[in-house]
Amino acid sequence: MSVWLAPSVSADSIVTTPTMPRPDTSPLIITSYKTANNGADIAFLQVYNGSETLQDLSEWTITATDTADNSYAVMLDARPGYIEPGTHVIIERNGAVSGATYTMTGWSSATPPSSPIKSLTLSSSQYRPHTSVVGGVVDEWMMRNTTTSGYSTATTAAAFSVHYQPLFDDGLYMAPGAPAGLRVAEVYPYASACDPLDTNVLCGDYIKLVNDSGVPIDLSGYVLRTDSSSSSRTNANTFDLSGYGIVNPGEYLLIAQTDAGTRVSLTNSGGYVWIEDVWGLVQFPETMTKYESAGSNLQGYGYARDESGNWQWTSTPTPGGANVITVPPTQECPEGKYLNPETNRCRSLEDTLSALAACDEGSKRNPTTNRCRKVTTANSTQTPCKEGQVRNPETNRCRSIASEVADLIPCNDGYERNPATNRCRKVAVAGSETVKYPVEPYAQGGASMATWWVMGGVGALALGYGVWEWREEIGTAGGRIIRSFARRK
Repeated sequence: MSVWLAPSVSADSIVTTPTMPRPDTSPLIITSYKTANNGADIAFLQVYNGSETLQDLSEWTITATDTADNSYAVMLDARPGYIEPGTHVIIERNGAVSGATYTMTGWSSATPPSSPIKSLTLSSSQYRPHTSVVGGVVDEWMMRNTTTSGYSTATTAAAFSVHYQPLFDDGLYMAPGAPAGLRVAEVYPYASACDPLDTNVLCGDYIKLVNDSGVPIDLSGYVLRTDSSSSSRTNANTFDLSGYGIVNPGEYLLIAQTDAGTRVSLTNSGGYVWIEDVWGLVQFPETMTKYESAGSNLQGYGYARDESGNWQWTSTPTPGGANVITVPPTQECPEGKYLNPETNRCRSLEDTLSALAACDEGSKRNPTTNRCRKVTTANSTQTPCKEGQVRNPETNRCRSIASEVADLIPCNDGYERNPATNRCRKVAVAGSETVKYPVEPYAQGGASMATWWVMGGVGALALGYGVWEWREEIGTAGGRIIRSFARRK
């Protein structure tokens, strides 16, 4: 039997769980400032994004601490958008800088600082605070010193000097709207086998876009994405479209190289292609295109959209223009489509059903057989009986008029018509027991006569066969009879 023993630990060795450390380097730093009111107020601040990600200034707090160790948060007007990596924005107060992105509207306290500001701090929940000591000449334009790698990140007053370059304000980034009309026209995911020196475009994968709208589309701010190899952005699945400029109506755009200049490589087992903004804030679902697996038999084939908007494999990829659809003989259409034997193209079942002629009034199309059938309703008109027939009101079926008339022929003498069966039956004689099922006269029909003829024929054959089998005995008996008559003479 095992026993768990508690470790011997002294109380002074037990501590509380520490706060998880945040990155030491702040993505935002103050790169320029100017105080006012003898150092107790702010004229402007210049903020720089030194990271590689977008930063929303509304998620940050700017705090000024005066020489009396009182802290005051800077209040800003609301602005939608993000500070892009490597760009600046300016916060100005009382019109100190014309055209600044942000305006300082006041302090978090109703009473502004009464003594000079000694430090400015940038803080957010995701990073360690970044504090810059304010020093040097009071109410003078100060700028952060630079090094060979960029701005100095020092927090001392010596990190700033009197201005020596202009202020920068690049504004805020806002994701563009959907590129209406920009669509994927063809995906070439399984390139033809080529030798290493072959530069033909068909030796590498590609994606072809088309402007289906009636207006030019500026590609600035957009990227083309695939899910090849990774669901997150990589150099192999993200292609910047900004460098392609403007694509005109009806114009095609070929993406055959990565941003690094290498050939595009897609997954030939199927995947997705779509367009999103350059920073990945917004994806545009209307551009999402799924291409099917090329398997092992469709190397060198393109997955293209035809004039009707249907996607299918084509043995004639066309990187330089409009799609040419040549379906291979072994083409298997995707689910919901079928191969049209006349055009040898995949066609949507829904389109086919909608193209069929409408059924006549009172009919509908059977979804199983795709044929029109008459709709049966409680008040529908019955089909008229054929010539020589009448409708039986009891069974609602058509029957011969001859049969109907036959029921009306008077019964023979001694018979009466049974009202229940409409048949003739023998009249019961007084004092006699009523027969539950009286015998009725039976009219011999043609079938009975045929039966008698058949039986007669069979009897004749049997008689002939007997004569044949007993011919010798019959001959001997005949001879005896003749000799007997002869002796009597």
